[in-house]
Amino acid sequence: MAELKKNGSGKEEPALPPKKKKGFLFLTIILVQIIAAIALVVFVIYPKFAGSTDPGADQQKEAGVKEGNTLGTLFSISNLTVNPKGSMGRRFAVFEVALEVHDPKAVEKLTAYKPVIVDQFLKYLRSKTIEEYSNVQEMDAIRNDLKNIANSVIQEKVVTNLYFTRYVLE
Repeated sequence: MAELKKNGSGKEEPALPPKKKKGFLFLTIILVQIIAAIALVVFVIYPKFAGSTDPGADQQKEAGVKEGNTLGTLFSISNLTVNPKGSMGRRFAVFEVALEVHDPKAVEKLTAYKPVIVDQFLKYLRSKTIEEYSNVQEMDAIRNDLKNIANSVIQEKVVTNLYFTRYVLE
């Protein structure tokens, strides 16, 4: 049965349970928050970053390079300097690119057609504005367009990826 306690007026009231220490309550709340934070890190945040520690790995997967495959042969084209469209000669952009190919014979074709590829690249790059060069999504589109231009010049789809090894906008 519940214990009864007499108050000052002589009436009996049910006795209240003893108060728990506030420190125990705060400690419990802190422990629950720590466990929740650890669970969040382990099950949500860590799996997103654990898949790849290499920032270029996602780009290689998008380009069709499967895990375990090596990077193909790189063919460099340097010193592509253009005046962007609408700059009236007051601004310029400098590019260096590397074309990735997996067929060693394709390097010979790229070497033979290099002057034509450079000419087509310059023609294309002059048609872009400064705003397009400043936009990340546009630069990805430019990368794909340059890769397609190189493939169309040599009339084969041997260039699997294009990398900007230098990009300066003045």
